[in-house]
Amino acid sequence: MQGPSTIQKCLRFILPTLGFLLLVSSFLPPPASADDESDARQILKNVASTYQKLQTYEFRATIEDIRGSNVIKRQVVFSGARPRKFRIEEQTPNGQLSASDGQNLCIVNRESNEYQKSSLSAATRTPISDLEEIDQQVKKAVVAREDLYEVDGKSVPVYVVMLSRDRWPEGTPSGVYMASYRIDEESFKVYGVNYYTQDGSRLIYYYISKWNQPISDDAFVFTPSGSARAVNSVKQQQTRSASQIGSEAPDFTLADTQGRPVHLQDLRGKVVVVDFWATWCPPCREQMPHLQQIHQQFSDKGVVVLGVDVGEDGPLVSQFARASAYTFTLLLGSEPGVTELYFVDGFPTTLVVDRQGKIVYRAVGGEPPDKLRAAIQKAIQSKS
Repeated sequence: MQGPSTIQKCLRFILPTLGFLLLVSSFLPPPASADDESDARQILKNVASTYQKLQTYEFRATIEDIRGSNVIKRQVVFSGARPRKFRIEEQTPNGQLSASDGQNLCIVNRESNEYQKSSLSAATRTPISDLEEIDQQVKKAVVAREDLYEVDGKSVPVYVVMLSRDRWPEGTPSGVYMASYRIDEESFKVYGVNYYTQDGSRLIYYYISKWNQPISDDAFVFTPSGSARAVNSVKQQQTRSASQIGSEAPDFTLADTQGRPVHLQDLRGKVVVVDFWATWCPPCREQMPHLQQIHQQFSDKGVVVLGVDVGEDGPLVSQFARASAYTFTLLLGSEPGVTELYFVDGFPTTLVVDRQGKIVYRAVGGEPPDKLRAAIQKAIQSKS
């Protein structure tokens, strides 16, 4: 078990026995509506109503499972039409496919060329069942904060609603004790959900491509090839995890607080510290002076510090930086594009990228400054 100081700093590793409301009050800014839980519950009801009325849909989803620095990433397309027609298709050549024509469900393992066909039951879940029932079995809920979220190139205000449940729906990650949802303040569409478990987290990013637009019925019909084999039970396909450490840092371009673009690829040959943070986050604020010191001490040795703000606007971030005399580069507009690329499931998430563009260090929730400095020193000494 980790020590209390680590627990206080890292949202992702909090034991559920600490209590949901204690967790929220300790790790998040004050609720947006003066600690009135009814506001959060009303938002959830509005979301449920929105998805219950949805007739047709198509979402591209990124699903990320995170265990420390080990990560699994899947791309899935969800589509559906009432009544109970849907398609779930993993975007890999041999990825699993599920298709329901409203009466029968076919689950296809394209790697083994096997399929299972069964009649739909009342218990069969559709891709939007969880969102249609988002207000059910809720134990506690709060509006944790309001963020800005990039949707189709525009910054959209979203509620971040955190909740715990008496019972979690089928298909929820094992060991989940809390979830947070990013919900459009105007339309009540859900753009993302984070499930926090006792040993990691699952992030789902939804990119909506069709909303109440026509979808051909052919999308929901599976016609097996002549060589496909019908089986009683299709074996679930497994995806292996990979470590972020040693992997190439995903490229990105973000604007700084003055509107100037910063392109990570342009920094190849330097050591880059990428820190995902927000002004409302106490562990982030605690780490900022150390990042300023690193900027001042190591910039002449080819070290660049990038503070990547999540969910806040330029004036707020600029004011915060001026008040504390932070002079390292601060970037905006990172969610969801860049946070997805870097598997950001807690704040701060801090990475060190070496001169070759490889991630050599990752920490969530803040670690003792000497660990970050040691990783930077090692990266400085490595050959370009």
